[in-house]
Amino acid sequence: MADDPAADNKQARIAVQVEDTGLEARYANAFNVHPGGEEVTLDFAYQMPPVRNPNQGQGTAENGSPDATMRVKVGQRVSMTYATAQRLSQALQQVLAQRGSKSQP
Repeated sequence: MADDPAADNKQARIAVQVEDTGLEARYANAFNVHPGGEEVTLDFAYQMPPVRNPNQGQGTAENGSPDATMRVKVGQRVSMTYATAQRLSQALQQVLAQRGSKSQP
């Protein structure tokens, strides 16, 4: 009965079952955001401590030689629509606001 106004007020109840068999957990302490035309891509990475160059202190603007090299290993790349990125942003803001009210890092 599409014309029944009471039917329009009822909300469907949907159960969500999350399948995580075979999931590989990864740690990330760095990330990069790549905006695109239709989607956002997030790179989650592990930033390793800098390794000093053997010629430390000899790096100059003229020769462009760095004093140290920092390696960042991308472990996961996730692409999502802007709508999904917005929901992720809101969820993270909510979690961080709750944590902030309990304790500061």
